[in-house]
Amino acid sequence: MKSSHSGHRERLRERFIRAGRNALADYELLELLLFYAIPRRDVKGTAKNLLLRFGSLRGVLSAPVEQLIHSDGIGPGAAILFQLFRELGLEFMTQELTEKPVLKSPDTLRRYLVSSFASCSEEELKLLLLDKDYRLLDVLTFPGTLNAVSANRRELVHRLLACRTVRQVIISHNHLKEIIPSMTDIRNTIVMKSILQELSITLLDHIIVCGNRCMSIMKHSAVFTGDTSRQSSSRRH
Repeated sequence: MKSSHSGHRERLRERFIRAGRNALADYELLELLLFYAIPRRDVKGTAKNLLLRFGSLRGVLSAPVEQLIHSDGIGPGAAILFQLFRELGLEFMTQELTEKPVLKSPDTLRRYLVSSFASCSEEELKLLLLDKDYRLLDVLTFPGTLNAVSANRRELVHRLLACRTVRQVIISHNHLKEIIPSMTDIRNTIVMKSILQELSITLLDHIIVCGNRCMSIMKHSAVFTGDTSRQSSSRRH
């Protein structure tokens, strides 16, 4: 005889197969994932508690493994499953950016950047290296800010030159509180643009990520657009 838990699990799976993600609430999606890590227990309460603790489905899936393990009802198996789910998603998006010109996949680029910074508790910098056809070649990741990276010019140049076919670069870094670029962000972008030009590499953009939002410094800063009315909106973060 099937338990009530077994019947609930089958109904949830069938609903997902029949109607897809939009047919399930966020806690039900987490339940569905937890079924594969916790096979013989009601996990509805666990899923709801995770959403309360981490604030959203994205917050749960991007939470560090050590925080997940110490959540009620979650052990190493479930925590690793969530991390694996996140890493596979990033791998899928990375593969898409290597196959299609990045500028023709702006939504994928945005989702990739948001996902890649999701678990960062400190500021981090990424340089997306593109070939002449705007396809992703590699991603260089540095701890800290653009200022710290450009200050170590020798290492930066060495890593760039190691990728012989790089012709364009997109810079991205995360803000922890607000998305507005600071004057330091703008100055460092100018410095980086100059360094890249010396290597015959074009800086296409510098994108700030804060939570699930993205902002282009080069599209919104007066220094790059020539619109001086925007200048006063830049402030420190």
